[in-house]
Amino acid sequence: MTVLVPTALALLVIALPITVLYILKLRMRQVHVSSDLFWQQIFQARPPRSFWNRFRHPLSWLTQILILLTIVVAAADPRWLSGVPQRNLVIILDTSASMQAREASGPRLTLAANHARQIINGLPPGTQAAIIAADQHPEVVCGMTDHIPDLLRAISRIQPSAARGRPALAVTAASEMLGNTSSGSILLLTDGCFDQSVLKNRPELTIKSVAVELPNVGITGCQALRNPDDPLSAELLVSISNASPFFAVASLELRLSGKLSNVTRLTLAPGENTSRSFPRIGPVGGIWQAQLKDIRFTAQATSAETAQLATPGFADALELDNSAVAVLPDAPRKKVLLVSPGNLFVQKVLEADPLIELSVLQQLPADNNWPRNSIVILHELVPPQLPSLPLLVLDPRSNCDAWNLRSTRENPLPAQTVTTHPVTRNFRLDDVLIPAVSELEFNTSPQILAATEDGLPLCSLLPRSNGPVVIVPLQLIQSDLAFRTVFPILISNSLNWLAGRTESVPSAIQAGQRSMLLLPPGSSQPPISSVPTQQLALLRSPSGIISRIPVITDRETNPSRTAVTGPLREAGLWLVDATATPADPQQISDRAAHIAVNVAAPEETDLRPRKSPQSDTESATVFTASAGRPPWYWLCITAVLLLTCEWFLCQRRWIS
Repeated sequence: MTVLVPTALALLVIALPITVLYILKLRMRQVHVSSDLFWQQIFQARPPRSFWNRFRHPLSWLTQILILLTIVVAAADPRWLSGVPQRNLVIILDTSASMQAREASGPRLTLAANHARQIINGLPPGTQAAIIAADQHPEVVCGMTDHIPDLLRAISRIQPSAARGRPALAVTAASEMLGNTSSGSILLLTDGCFDQSVLKNRPELTIKSVAVELPNVGITGCQALRNPDDPLSAELLVSISNASPFFAVASLELRLSGKLSNVTRLTLAPGENTSRSFPRIGPVGGIWQAQLKDIRFTAQATSAETAQLATPGFADALELDNSAVAVLPDAPRKKVLLVSPGNLFVQKVLEADPLIELSVLQQLPADNNWPRNSIVILHELVPPQLPSLPLLVLDPRSNCDAWNLRSTRENPLPAQTVTTHPVTRNFRLDDVLIPAVSELEFNTSPQILAATEDGLPLCSLLPRSNGPVVIVPLQLIQSDLAFRTVFPILISNSLNWLAGRTESVPSAIQAGQRSMLLLPPGSSQPPISSVPTQQLALLRSPSGIISRIPVITDRETNPSRTAVTGPLREAGLWLVDATATPADPQQISDRAAHIAVNVAAPEETDLRPRKSPQSDTESATVFTASAGRPPWYWLCITAVLLLTCEWFLCQRRWIS
């Protein structure tokens, strides 16, 4: 045995004053009596004591010395020296979503943490250990140290995560911490709910499972999507998995922005995975919330062995994957400027689209003062120099810097249409009356999307670096194109293509992933040109924790601001706000951007441990042999018991 704090043994000198107190002679009280006849007989029966026979109450003195001895030895932190060679140890705690499942004796993560504390308290003196929390992104909570209080505090700081587990990365990091030494060991405390074949051929690794097989039903996917061809239509896709050998019944409840929108009753066979789609029509988005309620496992099972475990009302083991959120964005709106001497049909087609913010001019703007961030539709009126904006030109009647008007072709026959291009998708001119078409001579070769039999362009695309141009040279006044259904199709396709299809941002991400979120513009924000290249935004977790994240400003091509987050390990709705003041970070603006984070991992929903590819019985004895309560714990209990005995000796006057 050895002690970790040998200086604490110096406190044994306190035994000297305790012994002196038991040797000192008591001073007798003086009492006035009427006669000393009887007192003299007492004094004669008790002769005066010498120094060596003054020692009083040896049993009480022995108890006091034992109390002092146990307290001092406990403060010295004694440790037993085992015959096992000293090995450095890295403990990996699996903090993935499945570790939040509740066993009969408590949550799995709590059981793993308690087991880690027992091992740390039983480490031989001088053994260095480290702690790693492992989910999708392993994190070293405590580096190599032999200071046991630091290791215990590190375990207490570990928080559960909603991310999926990747223990292989944590094991690789632990191997790098141990280096090339052959005296190092790695202990993985997990529930075993992952593919353990990737951890083969690692003799230094010991896998300790703290879980048993539990039934579970969870949401493994939740996404809200808008139709890119029809932004007014959207749908919510929800995937549910029954990871159990039992039949399961549950209710799927859907809410949009807090209002109940749908309730679906589900019946799932053992191991069944199903997906449901819920459509929605409208330009307004919101927050979709999907939640599984009233989950029950029926007595029907796949075998007689599992049938005895299935009882009506058997509880779902993991609540974390019973809910999911998704952000459905508002349908994107387009600012459109119509420049036309007056055409009711063109204007009404644009006004019929609820996603178009229309402005109308009957003549070209003075001084080429064109609005920014708009799509311009030029009908008949064409300026000498085309604006640096996306353009849709209908029936041009004059020359410009991109083409020259040559002549008019009468009664052409349409013959060719590129149906694969987004502008001419579902667009045909076979039944359209075309009395006249303007013949244009382009300065640069255009891309022809529709043409006549002899190659005269009926719809062409002129690519430009400062904004593409779609040209339709049909004379609308003489043609019946405006009365056909292909005309609004052509207008809608052209505007959608000219607006540019932005990169689709996922409506929800998997827990543990990072996010790059394009921030919405705020009225209280300064202009982009005055914003520094990098600033900070506030990030609030679903549990209300506030942190700051960087915001990157792009001023070159498309002025915008993007917030960059780290791994988001908590499931729920996160808020990002770049307008909140640092003096009052709790005041999150109503214009804050949302990030939906879900578990969305089938391997975390399945709470059935996978079989380990290697036996860990022999190597586990290295850690469990000395695991248990440290010696100082039992010494403190002994001190309390001795103190109780001393109290009885004094109160019962057994030492008087």
